[in-house]
Amino acid sequence: MRLKRKTIRVMAGCIAGLLAFVMLFGLVADLFFRTDASAAASQSAVNELKDKLEASNEEKAKLKEQLDSMDRDKATLKTQIDTLDRQIANTEEQIELRNELISSLQGQIEQKEVELAAAQQEKDEQYEKFKARVRVMYEHGDTSYLEVLLSSESISDFLFRYEAVSQIAQYDKNLFEELKALEEEVAQAKAALESDKQAEVEARQELQQTKSQLDSQLSQREQSMAELQAASEEVAASYAEIEKEEQSIQAEIDRMAKELAEQEAARQQQNNGGGTVQVSGGYTYPLPSGYRNVTSRFAMREHPVTGVYKQHTGVDVSAPRGTTIMAAKSGTVIIAGRSTAYGNYVVINHGGGLTTLYAHMSKITTTKGATVSAGDKIGEVGSTGYSTGNHLHFEVRVNGAYQDAGRILGLY
Repeated sequence: MRLKRKTIRVMAGCIAGLLAFVMLFGLVADLFFRTDASAAASQSAVNELKDKLEASNEEKAKLKEQLDSMDRDKATLKTQIDTLDRQIANTEEQIELRNELISSLQGQIEQKEVELAAAQQEKDEQYEKFKARVRVMYEHGDTSYLEVLLSSESISDFLFRYEAVSQIAQYDKNLFEELKALEEEVAQAKAALESDKQAEVEARQELQQTKSQLDSQLSQREQSMAELQAASEEVAASYAEIEKEEQSIQAEIDRMAKELAEQEAARQQQNNGGGTVQVSGGYTYPLPSGYRNVTSRFAMREHPVTGVYKQHTGVDVSAPRGTTIMAAKSGTVIIAGRSTAYGNYVVINHGGGLTTLYAHMSKITTTKGATVSAGDKIGEVGSTGYSTGNHLHFEVRVNGAYQDAGRILGLY
């Protein structure tokens, strides 16, 4: 009876244990599948964001083409505007020269008018004197001249008086003709000046018309430039807005990718019993275990930044910016700084000639001289130095000789 009761108690305990195991397994399975479902949903969201980012890049490329085309059009308009400015300046100089010449010709015309008036006045005065003599001769007939001749006392006196009378008559005639010729000469000179002035006025009018046309063309070009500049600024604003949106999308992708990787790392750690991941040789894997994508092995290669073909001295493992970087072994930090090639980097001395290096960090969270244990956080993943993307560059050296860090970590 006692044996039966004991057997019953043992069986009841086994059944209870079995039920507890089943319940625990169910909870773990439920958590596992929920995690998988959540990861799938997150991955789908990441893919959607990547599609959106790709569409955004295509739209940005189109806007860039528009901006480049607008810049070329603006350069063409600028050349045309500069040419028109020079043509207008040259035309204005010619108009100013015409104005000066017209003013000079006007002054000469006015001078000729004064000379013409003086010649006309002198001619009129002489003409009046001539008319007066003619009138006297008419009133007295030819007796005055005859008296002058007949009152001669001798032949020689007669000849002298005749010569004098002839000279007076010839003088009157010559003087009148000279005055008349002078008047005509002055009048012709004035007419020539007026003709020259008219020609210059017409030339100035043509230049003014040319300038008016050039001003109109310049106004059109400047209006086109203003409209093009406004349109260009709108496109540039759209381009900047898309870039800002892309940065936001990329940040969200990085955040979600990091979250997915952390979820995967957490799940793997659960499968491994939790904590850091140990690899061969007593090393601790320097990243959360979910990050094992090798982008460059320990091998000869062409450097992606410098283009130099040489030995790659470590292993590159991609991970989102900000991912925790851990010490692979316990030791003392001997370098925590920055270089041109490595960017932000840390070197740990583990003793016995063994050192490890961690490069391209976005942030260093330790200091030179610090003592660290395996698994301690020493920095965060980034892309500083000679880098083309977020990743950890990890090196192992023994007495200064480079080792295949990828094989040591069991990555290949």
